[in-house]
Amino acid sequence: MTRSERDDLRTDIKSNGQRERVFINADRTALVDGRNRCHECENLNIPVQFEILPPDTDLASFITSKNLIRRHLGTSESPQMRVGSGGASSMPPQ
Repeated sequence: MTRSERDDLRTDIKSNGQRERVFINADRTALVDGRNRCHECENLNIPVQFEILPPDTDLASFITSKNLIRRHLGTSESPQMRVGSGGASSMPPQ
């Protein structure tokens, strides 16, 4: 995400709130989708809305569906989104 895109996201969240949830895995140890939304909500002191994925969720397929296809990411960004390649960010247990 470019600085301009991040600024646009921050402005949108500040004006409209968090419209799309941040997804975490079933055992609440990894942020699967929504890293930038989560970061901007925290910076704006807006409570983050999470959705916990079911335990049988294929995380690689979920990430692909939510990001690679929807956003049409280029090949340089694709490895960042894959589980096992740093795509699922660590989260503290809750």
